[in-house]
Amino acid sequence: ISATALLSLHSILALTLLRNSPYLPSFMQNITFTPTGNYTTTLALIIAGMALSISQLKQENSHAKSIHALSIILNSISVVAIISLMLPGSALAPLLISYSASWSIALDALKSLRSLLFGIGLSNYSLLYSAVKPVSLNLTSLWNTLPTTATSELLTLLPTAGILTTISLLYLMLKMILRSFNTPLFFATLIISVSFFLIPATLPLYFAFFLLYGLTTTPNEHNHTLTPLSAQLISAVLGIFVITIGYFAIRTYTSEYFMRRAQLALDSSDSQKVYDYHLKAIQFSPDITNYHLSFAEINFRLASALSQKETEVEIMSKEKDR
Repeated sequence: ISATALLSLHSILALTLLRNSPYLPSFMQNITFTPTGNYTTTLALIIAGMALSISQLKQENSHAKSIHALSIILNSISVVAIISLMLPGSALAPLLISYSASWSIALDALKSLRSLLFGIGLSNYSLLYSAVKPVSLNLTSLWNTLPTTATSELLTLLPTAGILTTISLLYLMLKMILRSFNTPLFFATLIISVSFFLIPATLPLYFAFFLLYGLTTTPNEHNHTLTPLSAQLISAVLGIFVITIGYFAIRTYTSEYFMRRAQLALDSSDSQKVYDYHLKAIQFSPDITNYHLSFAEINFRLASALSQKETEVEIMSKEKDR
């Protein structure tokens, strides 16, 4: 509840005052910036937090009720502000392909048994989109876009992670909703679960989902006594696991850092830094398709600019000879 209240407060300030503040970084002055990654996720989390506050409002004392009431007011204002700016043609209108196109792309990816069971890879939706893009999208305003997700998170998971992962997530959703029935968590869990059907999810939405799943789980106490050797082996395995995850997390963060630097360099028209930062990002995360696609686009732009310069030089030299 506190997190969604703060998220609502940030959204209200970001849409009114913060974007005009010269003391903030340039990316925070952009109206589309939100800590959750996109405003569809922000909207889902705020609505879930508001539902939870309303449920808690009936059970708390007078002091807690005033806090929940304040949270509901903040959530309501931010929801109205965000929705008004997400209408077609507005500043926050999401650029998403249609549900029918997302479904068509998902079906094309599931034609082989391997991709049906395990998917084509979580970061390869853009590559899949380029390969099986429906022709009907060429008649829309999204004809030249390259989306990284489908319109629905489940329609993103189905082709990229496979039907096994998708069914597992649906099973957890159903289990969580049934466990939360007749509890204050019910409407929040229902809203978060439905969000996976309607919008693309980012990490904060997944975090909220598994947090609610843990809160709806009935605790069972079990006591186990480990021998010193077993404790050392388990500690060693966990240590290796943490180090491995940390290593890849640092590489991923570093590559994202260099991609951000490349975007800033592109805004300042520094082509050399754009090229160098793309190379560094690919070195740290060579398996991410979007980095290679972006790097290919940068190479194309640089080659086009160089060819134009060469043409201008040839024209100038011919005029000089004349």
